[in-house]
Amino acid sequence: GSTTLTTRYVIDGDGNHSFIGDVKYSQQVYQDGGIYNAGSSGASFTPNFINGNLQKITMSNASITIANPTNVQNGAVYTMCFVQDATGGRTIATWGSDFNWGDASAPDFTGGAAGKKHYVTFVVNGTTLDAIYSGVIH
Repeated sequence: GSTTLTTRYVIDGDGNHSFIGDVKYSQQVYQDGGIYNAGSSGASFTPNFINGNLQKITMSNASITIANPTNVQNGAVYTMCFVQDATGGRTIATWGSDFNWGDASAPDFTGGAAGKKHYVTFVVNGTTLDAIYSGVIH
């Protein structure tokens, strides 16, 4: 092998960080400045928690399927904010099998007016996301 020194990480005078090569995380990444905007749902949405523990999704289809998320870490806590688009009245028809609603029914957010927000928090217990949902609409 080579004994040549290679710089892989640099912090410049302005505090910017530069990496050469792959960056791997052993813990979840928190977005600087708050909630990650995951965009519009369409008919199906797959949360990707590598983008952060706090995510906002705009509900943009009459009936939406939320698929099992990717990049889930055991013991992590995730919060998703579902926002009704300008039309409003969007519903979640189906949640992936990894979401556990306990004794409660999974929320569908029926009847939400345009711009209203629905928050759901999940605690990961192994491969299951145990849901905490208050039903409060903001």
